Amino acid sequence: MSAPRISVLLADDHPLFREGLKALLLRDGRFDVVAEAADGVSAGALLREIRPGLAMLDHSMPRASGLETIRAARPELPDTRFVILSSFGSPLLIAEALRAGADGYLLKEDSPRALADGLARVAAGECVISSAVDRRALQEARNSLGVTGRERDVLAGVVEGKSAAELATSLGLSSRTVETYRNQLVVKFGARNAVDLVRRAVVAGFITTP
Repeated sequence: MSAPRISVLLADDHPLFREGLKALLLRDGRFDVVAEAADGVSAGALLREIRPGLAMLDHSMPRASGLETIRAARPELPDTRFVILSSFGSPLLIAEALRAGADGYLLKEDSPRALADGLARVAAGECVISSAVDRRALQEARNSLGVTGRERDVLAGVVEGKSAAELATSLGLSSRTVETYRNQLVVKFGARNAVDLVRRAVVAGFITTP
């Protein structure tokens, strides 16, 4: 039995590009494009109405940008995964997208296969940044998130699965202070929870995986 298709909302103000994306995803076979929008406000309304599994949003759109759309809609749509599509791999834009709550950042220069596979990975729960973004840009994006040394200590403990009480003991802090640092990290990374925080920390280069 084949896996159910991933429902997708596409938002881009260029009709020809949007149609090309739609054709690409439908041809791939893993996706079902359930809605399209040409601006951020329309995308936000459709998101709340349809509640798709995945939303692919152009970074720059009329009326509201992709990031503004994510910030407004994500609290109401905890099960929708958000991907920013951009022409620019600027580290500041990547960091801003992570803070806004994007689960992926892909580039319009990516190959059709890379775009489709990146979207599928995001839908499966990963946090994905285009492989076309070089390591230096990712390093700069990491730096621009402004994570402090003490926040790094707390982040390392979260990765190890330590509780707030355990971290408080090992770091010589109160449990309340640890919770404050952890909440600050969630905000800085635009994460939904501790598991999502770890995923985003990996993508931003704070955690290395074997």
